[in-house]
Amino acid sequence: MAGARAITKAVRDDAYTAARHLRGGRDVEKSLRKGKEAHVFNDGVDLKALEQRVWTEGRYAGRVGAGRRAEFDRFVWRSDTPIGTRIQDGKPDVPLHWVEIKGKIVNGDWAYHLVPRPRPA
Repeated sequence: MAGARAITKAVRDDAYTAARHLRGGRDVEKSLRKGKEAHVFNDGVDLKALEQRVWTEGRYAGRVGAGRRAEFDRFVWRSDTPIGTRIQDGKPDVPLHWVEIKGKIVNGDWAYHLVPRPRPA
């Protein structure tokens, strides 16, 4: 195909996952200060093991929504036990059982991160 770019590799963005989905992460703290919720992985959860479960037992959920949301390929897997928590000041914590691998093409590579979710996107 003329003009098509090949994906050179898949790159896990651990810094993004840490900032956005680990307790104490920069974006987690920012959301909580604004009164918004944050979806965080539970302390002690092995992210590499969760990622492996998504790849081996999960399913491709496709691209969801419109606009910017639709840029991401999503793979999901549901755990029998909670892998994360939705936290928000003044509201009870909600256990999260789904983990999603969310990725898109960035500079020719497929960059992805892990997300704890209450349900598939």
